[in-house]
Amino acid sequence: MQPKHWLYLWIGLTLLSLLAACGTPTPPAATGSPQDTVAAFYAWYDSFEGSPLGGRVYRDSEYLSPEFIRELDALVDSFEAQGGGAFDPFICAQDGPETITVIEAEGTPELTHVTVQAWQPIVVDVKLVDWTWQIVAIHCTPPGETSAAPRQPALVEPPPEATPEPTPTESAPPAEPPNETPLPVVDIPADWVYFEDAEHGFSLYLPADWETQQLRPRGGDVPDGEKARKYTWLLQPQGWDGIAAPLHIEVTEGTAAQFERLYPPPSASEEIVVNGYPAIQTIESYGEIFIARHILPHPALADVRIVFQDTLSGFPARLAGNEAVSETLLQIIHTVTFE
Repeated sequence: MQPKHWLYLWIGLTLLSLLAACGTPTPPAATGSPQDTVAAFYAWYDSFEGSPLGGRVYRDSEYLSPEFIRELDALVDSFEAQGGGAFDPFICAQDGPETITVIEAEGTPELTHVTVQAWQPIVVDVKLVDWTWQIVAIHCTPPGETSAAPRQPALVEPPPEATPEPTPTESAPPAEPPNETPLPVVDIPADWVYFEDAEHGFSLYLPADWETQQLRPRGGDVPDGEKARKYTWLLQPQGWDGIAAPLHIEVTEGTAAQFERLYPPPSASEEIVVNGYPAIQTIESYGEIFIARHILPHPALADVRIVFQDTLSGFPARLAGNEAVSETLLQIIHTVTFE
């Protein structure tokens, strides 16, 4: 065979091998994570003075799937037909919150539920679309799951048994004067420190090495649905590396109707007693995860309620290895006293 023929044969074999390789492309790997996508979307969202609904700017977002954009178009069409929007579907409210924080993610690579704390916890569905994470839905209420009965915290006292009414022939025992300073049921460690909110009439103890941060509403008009929340107090162990502080203490002041607007309807609730005070424990379920709240009405100030929001115990992935922190949360809750 002539040298030129060998050259033609070599070129032909090389082309065939290249064509064969092109016939079986390797799919690209997805970058980032569902949490990264949600955090990036809300950072983009927060860059607007108003809402991306105005002018339908959301259509240009790379973080939303085409199907979800079409659903948003239909929603905006309905708003326009009614003469105005009732709420912003990205935050499930009318006005933007002070902060939007990614709390946790649960699910599979095909569909992941990312819980976000805005004015209230909301669930953002994220899935792989053409090898990129995209938001396919935002749920303002839990997406249809039924919660199991709430767990009874180990440090919560059982409600006292009812005392039978005395018969007409018996004399009722003299009433004991109320204990003005109820003693905590748990023993307070010597190194815990005392905190007091004199304005709202309550106090509690915290571990000395825990970090705290107060969040108050931003200046300007506060939405009607948020006027009852005076401030949120974030508590976490020193060096905590979780996504969100494990305990939020929310101080509220308003009517029962105003208070109810702060939180979505609970999946389950139960009357309990915390350190001698009547309280309500609620569970807000999102399938495999849940947020537990202990709601304590002030015994003397009718419009004041203290809400302890546990964002650790109901998240299995976060709870693993942090069981001692979960127990400490209950201890902190159980040191509360009202003035």
